[in-house]
Amino acid sequence: MNLRFAQEKDIRAMISLLQQVGEVHHRIRPDIFRAGAQKYDEAALAALLQDNTRPIFIADDGENVLGYCFCILKETRNNPVLEDERTLYIDDLCVDENCRGRHV
Repeated sequence: MNLRFAQEKDIRAMISLLQQVGEVHHRIRPDIFRAGAQKYDEAALAALLQDNTRPIFIADDGENVLGYCFCILKETRNNPVLEDERTLYIDDLCVDENCRGRHV
């Protein structure tokens, strides 16, 4: 298994995984989440790939995307009250339903 930054060639696979996440949420809470919904579309993903403060990591097996991790990099610098700090927040995480339980 390889871990790497997402690339434009991964957008189609990320859309598929986003749809899986959307369906899990809808099944659990149909009163809140719509069927067939996904968090990002292709244009939004392409924009995120250009944003250095929003890294997306991909797990793959050399051929197929097995999962993703959408992150947000937050930095505090020269704040009069807070210490300087870098934090990586995990915004969204998904492992393909066909790969779960395989240590991805």
